[in-house]
Amino acid sequence: MKIILGIKLFVISFLFNSFLFGQSILPTNSSPVGMITAPIGWTLIIGTTDISDKDKHGGITDWYGGGVEDPPNGHTVWVSGTHVEKVGTTISDLIIGEEYTVIFYTAELGTGISPDDGTLVVTIGDESYLFPYSGGIDYTWHMKSITFVADDEEMLMTFNYELPEYSYWNVSFGEAVYFACDSLESEISSTQVCLGEEVTFNVSSVNGGLITWEGGIENDEPFTPPVGTSVYIASSDHEDDCAFEVEINVHNPEVTASVNDNEICLGESIVFSASGADSYSWDLGVVDGELHTPDYVGTEIYTVIGVDSVGCVNTDSIEVFVEAI
Repeated sequence: MKIILGIKLFVISFLFNSFLFGQSILPTNSSPVGMITAPIGWTLIIGTTDISDKDKHGGITDWYGGGVEDPPNGHTVWVSGTHVEKVGTTISDLIIGEEYTVIFYTAELGTGISPDDGTLVVTIGDESYLFPYSGGIDYTWHMKSITFVADDEEMLMTFNYELPEYSYWNVSFGEAVYFACDSLESEISSTQVCLGEEVTFNVSSVNGGLITWEGGIENDEPFTPPVGTSVYIASSDHEDDCAFEVEINVHNPEVTASVNDNEICLGESIVFSASGADSYSWDLGVVDGELHTPDYVGTEIYTVIGVDSVGCVNTDSIEVFVEAI
């Protein structure tokens, strides 16, 4: 039997329906926004976590860079912690030897102290699971899951930050439900693609259930997802099957070309630079960040190609006018 603890967001929010197996775990959005606190039913293990919302960390400090959204589970508050803070709760009324799955969302947010990537550590019982953040502090919630076998009727579940110092991990669980179900089998062509590329899904039921995707998606039918992060959900009409979710990230680097002076005299040198990607290649002999001396008179258009960490490409151009001496 597989038991699913359906939970969403890395803002620890445990809510288990009491009429199923008798579990009692409260959600992370059970407490108001505030510093030095934990959700109702949760315990501060190391340091003092905070309850945050999309406007402020702990209700006091603005998020660095702004742009924070509520978690996809619809909750408006969540748990935030630094590298020296740890919080946890007990999962109770487990059946020893049975397999359980916890689904949640997580986000790495900052308040201007450090932009470095960290690793969230989730521990259930004696087993730890690592969830590295990537792409810097991007204010994006990411769905994660853990499958474990219960070795006791009660197991402690904790959250803390492994590295680095001073960034902030954030966790939110949605309305969690214990239920027995079989996982759908899946084949996903890719979860990281460039804008304009196609993705193909194939999800099937070991019980022979009929699969239906939300949003008009069809098995084995290629489609082009929009830029950004999108979550696609499939369900089966067989009562023993779980739902299936997949997160697709579509990249389109916003490349910007710039020059320190776009009106110069012949013989003068200028410096071109670009932003928005991870590597850059200019035409007309330009090297990003180095001195360049145009050898023409009049207007020339310089173009840069930017490539991000997953190989997605975009371009931008800028004009430079050179006047004869």
